[in-house]
Amino acid sequence: MSEEIQVKQSDNPFADYMLISLNRSFWSGEITAKLRPELDPATRRQIRKSYKLKKVLVNDDNPLFKAPKAEMNTFYSWLVGDPNHLGEALPFAIDGTYLLHKDKVTKINEEFKASKVKIKQAVNALKVGYAELKKDARTKFVNLNASLFADSKIQQYFVVEYNETEYPDYDELDSRYDMNLRIVEMLNTPQDLPPEIKAEQEEELRQMFEEAKEKCVLMLLEKFRNCVANLAERTSTSDAIVRSKNAAIDNPRTFCEQFEQTLNLHNNKELSALVNQCKASLAKVKDMQTLKNQDNLRMQVHSDMDKICNSLEGMITVSKGRKFFGE
Repeated sequence: MSEEIQVKQSDNPFADYMLISLNRSFWSGEITAKLRPELDPATRRQIRKSYKLKKVLVNDDNPLFKAPKAEMNTFYSWLVGDPNHLGEALPFAIDGTYLLHKDKVTKINEEFKASKVKIKQAVNALKVGYAELKKDARTKFVNLNASLFADSKIQQYFVVEYNETEYPDYDELDSRYDMNLRIVEMLNTPQDLPPEIKAEQEEELRQMFEEAKEKCVLMLLEKFRNCVANLAERTSTSDAIVRSKNAAIDNPRTFCEQFEQTLNLHNNKELSALVNQCKASLAKVKDMQTLKNQDNLRMQVHSDMDKICNSLEGMITVSKGRKFFGE
């Protein structure tokens, strides 16, 4: 699972981090609509330029079909987060690659293995119900592909009818679903390069680290802003608080905990101060019920979160400005 790159350490702001990449593949349940074989070459070329059509093979609401991909997405969201939640990893300058603190490697690996087991179980369940899934799709095929069947021109040029051979074989389903996690040491510049090449590579690496730093800071600012803004909204009125759940408080608290443990990569004092303000504001709040019962405390938390959110908005604007102008 872990692959080491044995190179001498260069000046690296991410010395306590490793790089990870996650690759996922799954059966989409659709294919590109095929042209009818009797069409002449000139017509085929013209039609391909005019139409980009997909043919739906299964009902995407089918729980057996949805389950394997859902398991993959669950692990992915847990690993890298979503707009309102932090994941275990941070973005890096290379697309599809993330930063992972060394202390989390074992935890990530164990969770990955557990997720692979769940995916396998979901695929096995899909295989058990595969014949029934195709039978259901055949019954509903016209509805699933209503746009294809509604246009006589499309039917003239494309094979829109149900075709058993367009489905993966039963034995192929296992290979259609896969997820791979790679963990490697942080990038460094080899020391035995010619001096001029080594200098160029070190500068490129420095720029990559700086870009990664900016991406991490912006991501932290935006996610902290999102969960603080949500709590500010939830505490804005006594009516709003009634409909609120504990997640509105749990999310900013979790952010603060994770930030202090492994996410304050560059000792960002301004962001640290806002995290401390958030913690202090929520210190007397056990859960949302506390705020529902104490209106003065609710109003104070709302005011605090609103101020923190405004500060974060200003920091985000500055961060994006630096990125845009290349400062």
